[in-house]
Amino acid sequence: MPFEDELGNALRRAGDGFTTDGHALVEAGERRGRRLVARRRAAVVGGSVLTLAAIATGGAYTGGLFGGAGGSGGGSGGGGGHSQVNVAAPPELPAKADARAVLESLVPKNGITVASKGGGGDYAYLVLDDGKGASLVQVNVQEQMGAALGGHMSGATTLPDGTKVLETKQPGEKGGKGVLWWSADTLRPDGRRVVVSAFNTGNQSKPATRKEPVLTMEQLRTIALDPKWFG
Repeated sequence: MPFEDELGNALRRAGDGFTTDGHALVEAGERRGRRLVARRRAAVVGGSVLTLAAIATGGAYTGGLFGGAGGSGGGSGGGGGHSQVNVAAPPELPAKADARAVLESLVPKNGITVASKGGGGDYAYLVLDDGKGASLVQVNVQEQMGAALGGHMSGATTLPDGTKVLETKQPGEKGGKGVLWWSADTLRPDGRRVVVSAFNTGNQSKPATRKEPVLTMEQLRTIALDPKWFG
C-alpha cells in the first residue's frame, strides 16, 4: 500500500476517536501528510541527480587523466550529446642519461666483445671478453655529490676545468679469490660524479679469470671523463 494511503488510514482511525469534528482533522492530516511525502520524494530525486552528476564528472575526469575508457574517444563517437570534461595530464619529465647505452658506446672495440650486460638509469655493467677471460666493467653516474663525498677525493688530481680524478687499484670487495678492482672516480665542479670500475673477473664473488682487468686505467679515466654522461 502506498505511503500516503497508509498515512491517511491511520489518521482516519485516530480521528474517529475524537469528539470534535473528525473529518476536518483527517482532511488537515492528509494534506500535511501529502506535503511531507512530496518533500521526501523531492529530496530523494535531488540526491539521485547529484549522485549521477558526481559519477558522470568523476568518470570523465578519470578517463581524461588516466587514459581509461570514456576519455577523449567517447566524445568523437556517435554518443548521445553528453558534455565531456577534458583534464590535461601533467607534463612528462625529460627521460634520463641511459648509463648502459653510454658505457657500451665508449668501450674500445678492438677485439673486445660484450658477453653480457645489465643495469639501467644511473647504474650499468658490462661483462667484456677479449679472448683472455671475462672482465666486469661497471659505472655509477650521480649528481650533487660535491658535499656528500667529503674527504673521499683526497689525493685526487685536479684538471684545468676543476674536475677531480681519483684513480685506485685495490683488491675486490666481494670475496672472489685474486680479484682486482681498478676504478677511475671523477667529480665535476658542479657536483656531477662518474665512477667507472673494472675487475679481472666477470663476477666479483668468484675467483679471478684473468691477470688484470680488460680495460687499462687510462681507458677507465677516458670513459669516466667523456661528456656523453651528461649530454
